[in-house]
Amino acid sequence: MKPRQLEVLYAIMSSSSLTEAARLLGTSQPAVSATLKQMEEEMALRLFHRLGGRLVATPEAELLFPEVERLFRQLQAVRHMTKGIREGVFDFLSVIATPTPADTIVAGAFLKLRAKRPKIRMRMDTASARVCADSVAGREFDFGVIYGSSPKQGVTSEVLGQTFVACAMRRDHPFARLRRITAKELAGEAIVTFPKGAPIRDRLDAACREAGVAPATVAEVTYSRTACILAQGGGGVAVIDPIILSSGAFPELVIRPFSPAQPIELLLLSPLSRPPSRLIDAMRDELRATTKELLAAHARTDDAAPSKRGAR
Repeated sequence: MKPRQLEVLYAIMSSSSLTEAARLLGTSQPAVSATLKQMEEEMALRLFHRLGGRLVATPEAELLFPEVERLFRQLQAVRHMTKGIREGVFDFLSVIATPTPADTIVAGAFLKLRAKRPKIRMRMDTASARVCADSVAGREFDFGVIYGSSPKQGVTSEVLGQTFVACAMRRDHPFARLRRITAKELAGEAIVTFPKGAPIRDRLDAACREAGVAPATVAEVTYSRTACILAQGGGGVAVIDPIILSSGAFPELVIRPFSPAQPIELLLLSPLSRPPSRLIDAMRDELRATTKELLAAHARTDDAAPSKRGAR
């Protein structure tokens, strides 16, 4: 039985006449009659008797009706869901990211996408880069955003952009007069940064070893936001990814690049061999655009930094 035949049979049995069935289906009475005749011929069953201008269901039709009704409801549900997916009603994203990309890139991209598709929903978790990669490989999330190099098997990775290790400090800190900050200049300064093993911390430690100095780390934190809170309170120089300052949440802080430059890639992770939905493709586009905007904004801030003249 074809879907249209199913609809016609359900409409006839749910109404009092062919005219009413045609109205429910948004078609003509002759079209309904033709479909019914074709259906009876294909099934080799008489489904209705015509008595006094009315259709009366045969016992065979009455026997079929519960299954017809069930299939009709399922067909309607499929059509409703298809329409909802197409129009964004049932759109749902699951994302896992390391903290700073979650607060900036993912959050910004989601807000932009939701402005276009107001009914989408999102689950977002934060975790270490390793946990993010494992979770995406296990298909627990649609995608992940992390810092660092291409991770384990089970995921595909796309470089969203490249950021650099930077130092954040209060506007009244002596380092605020510098254009760039080196490992030697950090020697003896109170440093707030990430634990060993985090990409930014590893870059900092490598640069300090090469310069022959040991960083005086006074606090190890998980979140760039926490590092900024400590730096803004006068707790030291935060060695972080500068993207976190794009929100304007820390007006008392200024950002200065670390020298020599320590690049860090921002990666978009996706499950291996899993075709993306239209929603995921749309979110990826927003992630690319948001990353580009944030990195461009930081580049403008870097260009506006003071020269090294007047440094202590």
